[in-house]
Amino acid sequence: MTTRRNAIESLVAIGLMAAAQGTGSAATPAETTMGDKRIMRRKVGPIAQHGYVVTDAAKTAMQWARRVGVGPFYQFDQPIDDYVFRGKPVNLRIKTAVSYWHDIQIELIQQVSPEESLYTEALRTAPNKLNHYATLVPDIDAGVTALDAEKYVVHRGGTAGGLKFVYLEKYLPDGSHLELMQVPAANLVAFDGMKAVCQAWDGTKPLRTIAELMTDLGALSKSAPPR
Repeated sequence: MTTRRNAIESLVAIGLMAAAQGTGSAATPAETTMGDKRIMRRKVGPIAQHGYVVTDAAKTAMQWARRVGVGPFYQFDQPIDDYVFRGKPVNLRIKTAVSYWHDIQIELIQQVSPEESLYTEALRTAPNKLNHYATLVPDIDAGVTALDAEKYVVHRGGTAGGLKFVYLEKYLPDGSHLELMQVPAANLVAFDGMKAVCQAWDGTKPLRTIAELMTDLGALSKSAPPR
């Protein structure tokens, strides 16, 4: 024990001498300057969603349900309004299956129309892999401006309910896309309700329809304690 303590004390003494003399392991002025330089902190909200582009949304949803207990998955089949891919308008239609893994929304995206999109690219390069992280913003355009990310925008659109989204291509350090989502208040209420249903899920009927989502949200509101 004494030998170990002496060795540690010797190392500490060497380090202190090096720092005092400006030699050894002490940081150089250039390193100190870089270390002290303050960067502009981007104010990005928490991760709200993990998005996967898959070949079969329903089949993949069942795998999530069986392996990690995520469910139920609500299935949507819808066109994307005002979809633009690399500056070109595209008629896009997708199927999605959506659930929650604790507080993170899991979105499984299956493109059913034949047009080129960021999703068809993903199926060629990384099928069924994590495609993007999403965060909520109050305004899409302001969010892109705040991140100084206009050059990353390759894919944007919305839904009939007023939800808008934009993808920033390979914006994150690991090469993943970052999605900014502008979500109407009514959709946020539905998201919260869906999350509550998923957190209390008992394993029954892992795949559900939009109509069943409405039924589940209605039952949830009736069971909520009065305020």
